Amino acid sequence: CRCAMARDPQLHGVADSGDDLHPRVRASRTMATFAGALQNAKQGNHGDAVAAMTSAATQGLVLAQYQLATWHHQGSMGLDEDLAEAKRWYSEAADRGHGVAAYNLSCLAETDKARSRWLSTAADMRVSEALYTRAMKRREVDPSEARQLLETAAEQGYGQASLAIAEMYGKGSCGHEVEPTKCAYWLYRGASAGCVAAMFELGRCYDSGFGTDGDPEMALYWYRKARDGGCAWAAQRLDREPKPVEAPAPRSRSVEVPWVLLISVCIALFSVAVAMYHPAFADHP
Repeated sequence: CRCAMARDPQLHGVADSGDDLHPRVRASRTMATFAGALQNAKQGNHGDAVAAMTSAATQGLVLAQYQLATWHHQGSMGLDEDLAEAKRWYSEAADRGHGVAAYNLSCLAETDKARSRWLSTAADMRVSEALYTRAMKRREVDPSEARQLLETAAEQGYGQASLAIAEMYGKGSCGHEVEPTKCAYWLYRGASAGCVAAMFELGRCYDSGFGTDGDPEMALYWYRKARDGGCAWAAQRLDREPKPVEAPAPRSRSVEVPWVLLISVCIALFSVAVAMYHPAFADHP
């Protein structure tokens, strides 16, 4: 599974650092350190950014712990990829209630037991990716539970979950009847949430009239959206569209001379020439 790197972590409390500062003052200073780390990262000062982020993470700031974990995980900010350090800081953040950190730990887990533990923790925290993953594991065992999990993830804007629900209605799987209209509805939900596969399938619905009234223009619209999102199937489908034939450029009317008029002018000139050399026009002595 893919780790959820792009999510913004939630801010929780700051652990006791052992000094005599008032908790609010300590929290404020830790947040300032965290903000300085982000500023250094933005300016390309990687060493200072890592040092400040580590300081804030060590003081228990979940924002910093999660961010530091992603840097170690991705091998960014001048750091080598270090999954051990990534797991360490993800674990610190997850233990303080950070759901996405728990989900990332489930992706990095080396045993089924650890993977199941962290996935369950993330799903309990309503992390969309975790809800979707759990639903995919449960859809054959308990279709009703899977459907509820998918709907929860879809309501949070997770397009892949909407695509999965649409597939249930489109194929009549997991105890559902084939319902084209509901299939098209959930495909639209997924496509609107940015799911490229849902965009392509919605284009096919408009193309064939499955669950829709059929609309070639709307089909092309969603095919193009899917192609722009990197869908090779959509690109192949658009390549089969007939290319519009360009009309030839109109010729200028100023240079067009009707053949009848041209012939008439020639006859007139010939008649004048003949008349000029006719004997009747010759000079008499």
